[in-house]
Amino acid sequence: MMMRIVCTLLLYIGVVGFVNGQRDSGFVDLKVGDSITLGACSHAQYGFMGIDIVTKTRWIDRGIPYDSVSGAGFYYYFFNEGDFDSRRLGCEYSGKKFKVVGFQTVKEDNGKERLIIFGRINNDPLTALWIETDEAIAAKELVF
Repeated sequence: MMMRIVCTLLLYIGVVGFVNGQRDSGFVDLKVGDSITLGACSHAQYGFMGIDIVTKTRWIDRGIPYDSVSGAGFYYYFFNEGDFDSRRLGCEYSGKKFKVVGFQTVKEDNGKERLIIFGRINNDPLTALWIETDEAIAAKELVF
């Protein structure tokens, strides 16, 4: 599963890089633990349109395992149970780095798959970035 996610991301970034004329630097080997820089903010009023910041305001520890080296289980570990505050990531984060903590593939009703990147900013264990990869890359909100 992890290999499929990485290959999907590599393929997508390669296609976007080719379309944008970046043939030489279009491929990125992105894995858990890597840092990515946030690019330009898409919308001055609403913030990053492909990136949400989620803060867990009530944590219920159910002992769900999460492998911090591979990222396996991050979605279920973080989003399993509790209360959350979610909003678009604000423009004040432009140019800042975040650490990749996991990946998740979401299958739509029409069969299409979306790749979600989970990030951690400021090493805050109660906060996660939810990055809609297609949208964020298309809007140049991520710098590789």
